[in-house]
Amino acid sequence: MTIHNLDPPIFGELPDGSYAIFDPYLLLRENTIEHPISDGGGATTLQSATKADDKNFEMVFQRDGTHDGDGYIRDHDRDGYIYPGIMSGEEQGVWCSNVQPNFVNEKNCHLSYAPSACMRKGGDHEDIVLYVTLDNGTLSDFHKITARSLYAMEGLVFNDDNTKNIGTNPGTPLQYRPCAENNLIPYRERSNEYINLVTGGARPAIKRHKTKSRWIREDDDTKCDFPEVTIAPSTSELFAKLLSDSGDTNPFLRDVTVYAKGPQCNASDVEKHGMHVRDDDGICWMNVHPDLYSVYDMTYYLRDHPHNNWNSSTASSGFLSFPVNTPNHTMVEWEILRRNQLNKVKVGRFMDKVEVVDFVEKMGLKNDDTADGSNGKNIFSLAERTTANKLAETIANEFGEITLEAQFYKTGRSGGVVVCGHRGEVAPDPTITDTFEPDNGRTKAYSDTVRLHQQRSTVWTMVNLYEKDQLRQRMAWALNKIYNVAIKFTHSSNEGSLAFYDIFVDNAFGRLFDVFKEVIFSSEMGEQLSYRGNVASRSKNYNQVPDENMGRESMQLYSTGLYKLNRDGTPLRDADGRLQKVYENHHVMSNSRLFTGFWNSIRRGNVEDIDHSTHSRQDPMRLHVNNHDL
Repeated sequence: MTIHNLDPPIFGELPDGSYAIFDPYLLLRENTIEHPISDGGGATTLQSATKADDKNFEMVFQRDGTHDGDGYIRDHDRDGYIYPGIMSGEEQGVWCSNVQPNFVNEKNCHLSYAPSACMRKGGDHEDIVLYVTLDNGTLSDFHKITARSLYAMEGLVFNDDNTKNIGTNPGTPLQYRPCAENNLIPYRERSNEYINLVTGGARPAIKRHKTKSRWIREDDDTKCDFPEVTIAPSTSELFAKLLSDSGDTNPFLRDVTVYAKGPQCNASDVEKHGMHVRDDDGICWMNVHPDLYSVYDMTYYLRDHPHNNWNSSTASSGFLSFPVNTPNHTMVEWEILRRNQLNKVKVGRFMDKVEVVDFVEKMGLKNDDTADGSNGKNIFSLAERTTANKLAETIANEFGEITLEAQFYKTGRSGGVVVCGHRGEVAPDPTITDTFEPDNGRTKAYSDTVRLHQQRSTVWTMVNLYEKDQLRQRMAWALNKIYNVAIKFTHSSNEGSLAFYDIFVDNAFGRLFDVFKEVIFSSEMGEQLSYRGNVASRSKNYNQVPDENMGRESMQLYSTGLYKLNRDGTPLRDADGRLQKVYENHHVMSNSRLFTGFWNSIRRGNVEDIDHSTHSRQDPMRLHVNNHDL
């Protein structure tokens, strides 16, 4: 076919002095069921996020219901805007091409451990994430750039205040021992009146469901060979397994949990803390205070406590040391401070990676008098939103980095991503001069939509004239005449229309059950017969029933027909010579319940699709169990 409306040639000079000409053809990749793209198209997706290199991030406000799927916070102010808005500039040029597992491709799906492995999270989401790392550089530069005091806490230790048996009820331990069997409400956080009222003067003990402990990597590896705190082998094995199996991706520290209903420490180790353990990978870890190296926004606390004896000698490096054992700075005071104030301004942990939109929220971009979250309001004037925007843009441009969402949120440090392909998604041959013009709903080479649709007719005609599998093609044509879809439901997608026809080509010599199943799961048929989005009657008012369109046509058009037949195909009549119906209306109502819970798969890359859509027109629909009636 002839190409129309192409731009003038574009030339580029290469480093060796030679020239190259830009080729406008789309070089899509093979992504078949048998050979899916090994990383789900992640490397291509990441390369397309070019704005990340330009450091051109902006916070923008959009009206409710018009967001483009980037991360956003669901707090609404009185002007009706989403706050703090969308982080513009992290958009990608293409989508991940990974197909969701389905009954057609699942036998050939496999786990990919590639660093660029990619899977779409949602049709209205970007596949990439803009994040900041809470490392030395970010913490040390943050105050210089934003005048906010963001610090990782040091100086937090185990001592008698948080590890020993204290209070009027001897034998009740506090929560910071890794093997503690009970949690105790710290005694200075509850008044004597409260204790007397609730317990009659006894210290209130709360049976724990779990105990969390923090561990940091030990620089001196020999401490695991010659530990200062000796623990039983069973306790060491317990924590070694927890540390090894942890999904915590922080390279510097790990938080692990001992559950009350799971394996327990040896009874002799219940009162111990600060032990060293070597995990299954040979890494030596040391148990530390559970808030050590937690990162807090200390701006407002330090402003309100200018004479608090806090050690600021390391503040320029992003660390702040708690002045333990100085007046009014015991570890009990720290627990009170953390519980009553700092929990509201905790940003993360040292070396954590935090998504920028979450980071902005955790930083509490609010008025000075509400930044500690004391009143819980999120009401902003235009000036306040402008200030918040500038700070968010500064964070994004100075500290932001781009990665794939599937890698950012993957489970564990070595978890894989399931990658799958789609039938017939072969790579184009760039040496062939004939072209196939795509239409993404916004940009197309043809101004005449009718001529654009002629492409599918051309493909079908050439295949049926010249391919050697003529019997298969004739069977496919016959099946297509039964299970046909009107052109209006293909949404100008030539590739989607041909993918629907491939159902019949691939199953021409198979079972009618397989043909009908794939047809039912196709988005084109789901839209044409209006059962896509059909919700189960049990999830609605019981006076409502699912749409009956497919429930009726599945019998009338696609299987039994209206009337019973004899074995020779002639109508079967009763004693009075009347035709006998195959089904009644109550059969239609019951059958319609089968066709509930269907919705489109997520839109993806490497295929022709409508640009402004969030749904795939290529892949089988998904069945959502909560909306399915049977």
